[in-house]
Amino acid sequence: MKISTPLIVGAVLIAGSIYIVSARTDTPKGAQKEEPTPVVLEEKAPAAKEEISGSGTFALDTAASVLHWVGRKPAFIDYLDRGTVDLSSGELTLKDGTVTAGTFTIDFTTIAVDSTGKNAGETMLAAHLKSKDFFEVETYPTGTFTLDSIKKIEGEMLYEVTGNLTVKGITRQVTFPATIYKQGNALRAQAQTQLDRSKWNIKYNSGSFFKNLGEKIIDDQFLLTLDLVALAEN
Repeated sequence: MKISTPLIVGAVLIAGSIYIVSARTDTPKGAQKEEPTPVVLEEKAPAAKEEISGSGTFALDTAASVLHWVGRKPAFIDYLDRGTVDLSSGELTLKDGTVTAGTFTIDFTTIAVDSTGKNAGETMLAAHLKSKDFFEVETYPTGTFTLDSIKKIEGEMLYEVTGNLTVKGITRQVTFPATIYKQGNALRAQAQTQLDRSKWNIKYNSGSFFKNLGEKIIDDQFLLTLDLVALAEN
C-alpha cells in the first residue's frame, strides 16, 4: 500500500510533539521533582508613633485619609446608617513641634454608604444624602475645615482642636479632641466627634425643624470619625 507523503509528514510531526512534551514534563524514575523555592517577603514593622516635633509642611495623603460617618434613627433601637466621604486635598504646617496651620477639603460627591439600619438600600441612601434634602452636592460639592487653634491637653499625643467647618456655604466653629503624632515621614491625626447637622441647615426629618415626625425622625447628631495622613513635603 502506498502511503502519501503528507500522511508521513503528519505522523512525524505528531510523534515529535509527543516526544517534546514528554521530555519537558516527565520525571525520570527515582528522581524527585524540583519544587520552586518560595519567595519570602520581609514585612517591615510600621514606624513607631512619636510626639510631633520639628518644622515643615505636610500634604494630605488623600488615598490614605478618610472620614467615617454614622447616623441614626432614634425611634428604632440600634438603627444605624454607616458610610464614608473622601478628602480631596489638605495641608498641615508644623513649626517647632506645634501645628500652626491646617486645612482640608471634603469632597461630598464621594459620599458612600457602607450599611444601613435596614440592611438594604445603600445606593438609594447615598443618592438621597447627595440630594437637596441633605448635602445638595450639585450646588455645594465640597466643604472645608480650617484650623483655628490647637493646644496640648492631658494625655499622650492628645490635643484640643478648634476650627471652622464650612458645609453648604455655612461656617460653624467646632472643637474636638484629637490624637496627633508623627510616624516616619507622616503626620497623623485621628479624632471622633459628634456634630449637629441642623447647624448647617440640613433639615430633612429633623426634630429641630419639624414636629410630630414620629418614627420618621432622624437624629440631628451624627458621629464623625477622622483618620488623616499627611506626608512631609520635600
